[in-house]
Amino acid sequence: MKTKVRALLSVIFLCMDASASSGSLELGLSGGWVARADGAREVVALLTLELPLDRRRAPRAAPGLAEPPAATEKPTARPARALSLVTPELAHAAIRAALRASGRARADARYGSLSSRARSSAALPELRLRASRTTDESLRLSPTAADPYRYTQAGGVSVALEAQATWKLDRAVFADEELQIEHLRRLRARKDERLIEDVLKALFAWQRAASGAADPDAPPDEQELAELRVVEAEVRLDVLTGGWFSVRAAALRKRALARRPRSE
Repeated sequence: MKTKVRALLSVIFLCMDASASSGSLELGLSGGWVARADGAREVVALLTLELPLDRRRAPRAAPGLAEPPAATEKPTARPARALSLVTPELAHAAIRAALRASGRARADARYGSLSSRARSSAALPELRLRASRTTDESLRLSPTAADPYRYTQAGGVSVALEAQATWKLDRAVFADEELQIEHLRRLRARKDERLIEDVLKALFAWQRAASGAADPDAPPDEQELAELRVVEAEVRLDVLTGGWFSVRAAALRKRALARRPRSE
């Protein structure tokens, strides 16, 4: 019986992504023993060497040289101090004024009245009145000794009056008209949401424009343009709130200018 020893050396060059291999230099040794039917025996040894070429190709910084400094942003001009005009209290008050000016309370009262009237109608019956008039004419045989073929005519007029009252008791719990009223309420709610969004946008546009108009470092043309935007936002808010905003805008700007710290 002969025993044959076979050694294999395998060098594997790995050139794959980092997700496919660990990216390190690896040396492996494996072996095996095989017995064949003819009585031969074989011992196999396998030596593997893995070289990650992807790491070798990665650029490395030269020794003794410092890494290049990170790119820094160019210094920009100091932003102007913004005016703190819009507060949660002001936003809530402006929204309430806008909803009041849009007639939301009147619409809610109207929808509530429609619902209550639709249910209270169950107490009122549906009244149906009917009148009819019929005419009856007939011939009757009335023979006599002188005239055996004598006929007499008989007729009459009949009048009928009918009244019917029907109560729909299920309307006291739910009326069909309430579905349409609920649809109107949902449409009104969507309209209120759009109104609230318009008010908030106008408030923040007014604050930005007022900050630009009050910036002493801004060019005169930019200040003039910002002042025009202030007027535009104030007019828009005044229309949305039904005149509520115009009587407060000047005082709010004056108070914000007094609170703003002076620039150094």
